[in-house]
Amino acid sequence: LRAAAVLLIADLKVSDRAEVVLKLLSDGDPAVRRAAAMATGTLGIRSAADTLLKLARDPEAGVREASFEALRLVREPRAIPLAVAALEDRQTQLAALECLGAVGGPEHLAVVRALAQRAPPTEVLAAIVRVLTAWANHADTPIAKHGELDRVVAEIQGAGGSLIRWACKGPVRDREADTIAARAGESPPAEWETVFADASDSRVHIGHARLTPAPDAVWFASSEVDIADVASVEFFASSVGTIEVWLNGKSVHRRTQSSDGRTRSARFNAELSKGTNRVFVRVSRRVDDVSFSLSFRRKSSLAAHGCLVGQSV
Repeated sequence: LRAAAVLLIADLKVSDRAEVVLKLLSDGDPAVRRAAAMATGTLGIRSAADTLLKLARDPEAGVREASFEALRLVREPRAIPLAVAALEDRQTQLAALECLGAVGGPEHLAVVRALAQRAPPTEVLAAIVRVLTAWANHADTPIAKHGELDRVVAEIQGAGGSLIRWACKGPVRDREADTIAARAGESPPAEWETVFADASDSRVHIGHARLTPAPDAVWFASSEVDIADVASVEFFASSVGTIEVWLNGKSVHRRTQSSDGRTRSARFNAELSKGTNRVFVRVSRRVDDVSFSLSFRRKSSLAAHGCLVGQSV
């Protein structure tokens, strides 16, 4: 009941009950400590930072997780070394990563990159890409660092097989669509919207057909994959509308018929070049939600180790 009460205080934004919340951070019941930590973050109680730093080492994983979330919300920079250490803990690494993303910066790229190389769960891998993207977009990040952060994202996507970050454009029609398609092998303009694939099913949602009266409107998406050596891969694509996929400017898959509201899947082979590869997709509208999924796996012994790349746009 005490845990539920303190969460209610947070939900109702009852800031004048901060003293009650602070007291419960030291409660003997881990469920209450966890709820109190969550409440301090929601209410933005910065005076709780010292206690939250201690709770980040609590024996209970749920308390540690809630503490990192609260430290992220109150923007406590002293949490950085604790968050870095907690990246080794599967139980708290997601909360620790998000905390590091908020209070850390590109200077912590090495530890985040190392986490990605340890094949973490899909949701953690997706969070890594989001963190690196946020650091690249931060006003204080040197221009020279942007390219390095983007390159690491491409390496992560190439190594793990997951296309997580896409640059998207749409809806477009007629000549503009033809012009964009003709540049499928080029980097997209900076004004294209960044869209992240769903961690749960790798689907990327890039538009809403109800907002587009033109039945011939299309959407585009572009992503990068960086690999150390040439690799033969098998792609898996699915969408409801029509879809075309380019790899390094060359069309490698095209379906011109719609699927009458049903999701259709296809497999096709391609070869990734050494270094940076650009994956480019065009999809049409057939249902309200404009989306697609695209994945690949290496056609080698690595496939047996789950080198599955899932991505939706």
